[in-house]
Amino acid sequence: MALVFPIVSCDDFLEITPRDVLGIDQVFETENDFFVALNGAYNNIQNERYYGGHFYIIADASSDNGIIPADAETSRVPQFYNMQFSAPVSAIGFWDEAYETLARVNNVLEFLEEKSFSQDVMDRIKGEAFFLRALIHFDLSRVFAQDYNFTTDHSNLGVPIVRKTEIAQPARNTIGEVYGFVLEELTEAITLLEDNDRPQALPVQFIASREAALGVRARVYLYMGEDALARDDANAVIASGFDLTDYIVRDDAGAVDLSQIANWSSRAPTSESIFEVEVDERDDEYPGLDGLAGYYQKDAGSAVFGPNLDIINLYAADDVRRNWYQQDNGIWHVNKYPGQGGLPLQFTTPIVRLTEMYLIKAETCARLNDEDGARTAINLIRGRANQPDINSTGNQLLNDILEERRRELAFEGHRFFDLKRLQQDIVRNDCSLTVNCVVPYGDKLMAYPIPQEEIDGNSNIVQEGY
Repeated sequence: MALVFPIVSCDDFLEITPRDVLGIDQVFETENDFFVALNGAYNNIQNERYYGGHFYIIADASSDNGIIPADAETSRVPQFYNMQFSAPVSAIGFWDEAYETLARVNNVLEFLEEKSFSQDVMDRIKGEAFFLRALIHFDLSRVFAQDYNFTTDHSNLGVPIVRKTEIAQPARNTIGEVYGFVLEELTEAITLLEDNDRPQALPVQFIASREAALGVRARVYLYMGEDALARDDANAVIASGFDLTDYIVRDDAGAVDLSQIANWSSRAPTSESIFEVEVDERDDEYPGLDGLAGYYQKDAGSAVFGPNLDIINLYAADDVRRNWYQQDNGIWHVNKYPGQGGLPLQFTTPIVRLTEMYLIKAETCARLNDEDGARTAINLIRGRANQPDINSTGNQLLNDILEERRRELAFEGHRFFDLKRLQQDIVRNDCSLTVNCVVPYGDKLMAYPIPQEEIDGNSNIVQEGY
């Protein structure tokens, strides 16, 4: 190298920045730069390794809802269903995508400290960043840790809390510390995002909002067993102006058309959409496939995961939500994310919707001995699915509510995590495996192992159980 550049020392040469590359300090200059960076973070979480695929597959394939269909062409991530985990066989794609997104968000917050934009702009940028940072840490803990109440003092290991983008070897924080951090960030986001419009226009459902932060905080409180707090946050979202969509389609004579479900198949944002991610042709991970449809729908892809009969049989014959599933030669597939299927290459994936808030309200009211409030909330959900009211009481009422939650939120990223927080076993009656058809609560399989590449590169990571 000295022969080629005789007047440049090695140190000087290594410090030269390529002329076509911007330093990160040059990236964050204007208000728009920060919003563009946040848009990049939203793009990350809609990736096929996060909400666009792996995270939602984990939630149902590793639960009593999922199965690999008999006609599956391939199975890109069979470990999620088989649950034969080890450090080399885990959810490495989701781990990488989540921490890569945290790096983007932390860069936003770090370089924002040097700016003096208007207070509204500063609040908006911080609010969105805090929301995303909380959501990602919460999601990571749901996959890679046991539940919040696994130990009475919440000392079981969670995931590393990462507040700064740097080359480091962070240790795992306790689950109590992770939840505490998540709540702090969400509470700050709720304050910062109140009555604060985004200067850079985007559809409101695709960016953080006060209601989205309240909805996620309600979910966090539910996982913690803080029923009154979860109910209060759910009520705040319910009162904020969103409306439940009607699932029922009627024929010309006014009879319920059981072959259709309204306000779902196009999956455009609806009146109950609070926070969603959008997938379109720019986000194609595989040519001709469409995000989750490429995993679930036979018409759109290889249908590598599907519903088992345990979940199919929970729907009554006249429940219009049965249209979320379709049969092909007697084999059931998920049709909740229709993908191409004759539609434009575009759909949205719900992360927080109003329905979940009513389900949280129903569950927490039942535990808080407000049975009238619980029944009112759950019967709104059942009525728009063409189902009769629930009139049960006591433990039966709570069980009915939890069963309705399973029906309504199936294949939306909840079931595996619900079983963990409820401290219930995974029991798959319709199971194609020779092992792990039953996974008892507290088993190591209820928490995915930290991926091998993280263990290899981070000497401070402690692996539990594997």
